Amino acid sequence: MTSPMLRFALCLAPILSLSPLGALHAAPQALPYDCAMAAQAIGAPVDEMEPAPDQGWQLGQDEARLVCSWYTKPAAKAAGGQVLNREDYKDVGTLSAQLVIYGDPLRRADAEMMNAAHDLPPELDIAGAWLFSLKPLNMDGKLGIMPPEIMSDSLGVSVAYANSFATTTGTGSALTTGWSVAAAARILTAATAAR
Repeated sequence: MTSPMLRFALCLAPILSLSPLGALHAAPQALPYDCAMAAQAIGAPVDEMEPAPDQGWQLGQDEARLVCSWYTKPAAKAAGGQVLNREDYKDVGTLSAQLVIYGDPLRRADAEMMNAAHDLPPELDIAGAWLFSLKPLNMDGKLGIMPPEIMSDSLGVSVAYANSFATTTGTGSALTTGWSVAAAARILTAATAAR
């Protein structure tokens, strides 16, 4: 004989699996993707950077989010509590990639009303995908902490770079918004292939 709590849980399980919250909890299993795979999709400069601790998929109320970060060598030193020398300060930065499964994704029509919907560059041929950016879109502009996000159905992917010092040298100086969009497209392609 099963307990009342166990019977309740058994009855509730199918309902949760059909609800948006249940779908989000199942989403990371349906999309087997992790930070090692994101690093492989990005390639340079990540292959010369130190990975930050991998927290795995984070489940929110209306989204499941995978955040992957990599430190430049000086940033890894700082994160490890080491003292930086003068030369290190030229390249303290963190590259972050985010893959988001939205329970209620932004529709392109809604983004267009905010003047925030853009076409992907022609060389990135991903059917139905588009860019969401609240900032004016300049593909040649220096990459920062608010990159455009590629939207495709319920998925969103973005790649950002943050540094604590404004320098004209180092890893961040070579990264553009266009590079970020191309890297996000590689992640999106690899993630959807993993389904």
